[in-house]
Amino acid sequence: AIVNSAGVLVGVVTASDIIEEFHAEAMGDIAKLSALPEVDFSANLFKNAFKRLPWLLGLLALSIVIALVTAQFEAVIQTTIALVFFQPLILGIGGNVSSQTLAVTLIALNKEDSDLKKTGRKEIVSGLLVSIGLGIVAFFITYIFGIFTKYQAPLLLALVVSLSVIVTVVIGFLFGFIVPVILSKLKFDPAVASGPFITTSIDIISLVVYFSLALLIL
Repeated sequence: AIVNSAGVLVGVVTASDIIEEFHAEAMGDIAKLSALPEVDFSANLFKNAFKRLPWLLGLLALSIVIALVTAQFEAVIQTTIALVFFQPLILGIGGNVSSQTLAVTLIALNKEDSDLKKTGRKEIVSGLLVSIGLGIVAFFITYIFGIFTKYQAPLLLALVVSLSVIVTVVIGFLFGFIVPVILSKLKFDPAVASGPFITTSIDIISLVVYFSLALLIL
């Protein structure tokens, strides 16, 4: 029940009202996590399409950067064609990790009693542990792949992929935590920083790390 300063009943908030508000907020966050503008099912088809266009163009621009970064390491790729086989692994794992960390951070930011410093420390430690575990698994998988495909230096190839996974996962954890926290401090909605934009940014960094390590080691 809602009463005024004189104690007179002026309205009632029902459970369905709260659920409806919660649902609207949740759907809005889901849209932001997908870099999707405000969804209006009653709007014109072309209007909805043009609303999405700027966001998609932004992601397209970032994807072009990925292509340009890859082109800069053309000589390395031509020398060691096996690097291409593990490129999706490097790109995918960084985005997945950053998305998971982002979800944890957004929950922490929306909880009044949450300790961001404690959450940050946990995420950093988790990132280090997860990166080492994934790096070890990636090392053995790549090494076995190199042996079966008769690659001339399977150990070095495994080392490149393993180190790239470790560095990429750590960066993914850091991005997933630091970016939304900074946006929150700047009074921006941290959910906007998520989804495709963070994952695509991680992809660019991952490629630079991956091919740079390949250039140094191979």
